[in-house]
Amino acid sequence: YGNLGDRPDLRHDVIDIGIRFQRLGVSANLFPVLIGARLRYPDDGEGYLRLLTLCERFAFRVHRMPRSRSTSGSSWLIAIGYNIFHKATIAEACTEIQRALHHYSSNQAFELDLRNPEMDWYSWGALRYFLYERESALMLENGVPVIVPWDHFVDPAFRENTIEHILPRNPEPGGYWTQRFGPEEHARYVQDLGN
Repeated sequence: YGNLGDRPDLRHDVIDIGIRFQRLGVSANLFPVLIGARLRYPDDGEGYLRLLTLCERFAFRVHRMPRSRSTSGSSWLIAIGYNIFHKATIAEACTEIQRALHHYSSNQAFELDLRNPEMDWYSWGALRYFLYERESALMLENGVPVIVPWDHFVDPAFRENTIEHILPRNPEPGGYWTQRFGPEEHARYVQDLGN
């Protein structure tokens, strides 16, 4: 990307965010923004990294959260892409993405979604992405390299074995879990994100 050859740290961060963005599986609505920025500002690697980070956040919170639509914000994003290609700065595009993000998924709405007791998180399409990225971030914070590659989690041979419940879906009658969780509590917590 432009002048990133002499900035290996920045180049690494752009590639890393780009890979995370691909893992989400939703990006078409954001391409006009990213292509516009790349064409108009080919040497602003730091600005592109900020924009790419916001686009990943938008894709996750607006397009991949349960009950969301993959087309949400399409016209807004196309306008941002048009503006950055013709006249807007990357900073202005970042501000617009943040406005769109707040409009479609404010922090309060996002927290409510995460705390939704009715949600079956086990069936959520972005569960593997969410857990993988969270675990990777924790490992990197502690200076531990990520050992299991993303491909393992999407490989059909291993896919069913990559997510497991702590509180079992079918606890043994009279066993450890049924002694601690009644039927209502079990129903409430078994598909919870924390489980």
